[in-house]
Amino acid sequence: MAVAAVGEVLGYAFDPRAGRPALRSLFSRVHSALRPGGLFLFDVAGPGRGPVRGVRKTFFEGEDWTIYSETSEQPAARTLHRGSVFFRRDGRLYRPGEELHVLNLHGPHEVEEDLAAAGFRVRGLRHYGDLRLPRGLNAFLAKVGR
Repeated sequence: MAVAAVGEVLGYAFDPRAGRPALRSLFSRVHSALRPGGLFLFDVAGPGRGPVRGVRKTFFEGEDWTIYSETSEQPAARTLHRGSVFFRRDGRLYRPGEELHVLNLHGPHEVEEDLAAAGFRVRGLRHYGDLRLPRGLNAFLAKVGR
């Protein structure tokens, strides 16, 4: 049995209580739910996921969509802000939309400590298969001992 949470989903700061204590609690619940040999694979954004200074601006375009995104890191608050404006084709017109994603930044050593405290054996990952993880995105493979 395994639990997977990929794509920074465990770091979203949608609720003021969604910080490190909540992550610790989740680790304990996942550990309790898994049998010996069970795996927990996930990633979280960490310090350095955003630009060192200022704002990183990116632009993506597909056949029927366009996204413009600005990412900044607030080191004192340990958060990452990623705002996006997007347009998708709907017939002959384009429909606009926008999103703001705020993520808590979790240091990899803190995550490893919290996983170990929950009873996991943990290994940090730099890749998902052939896909090398970008700077500041930290992945973990945690295993319930036998």
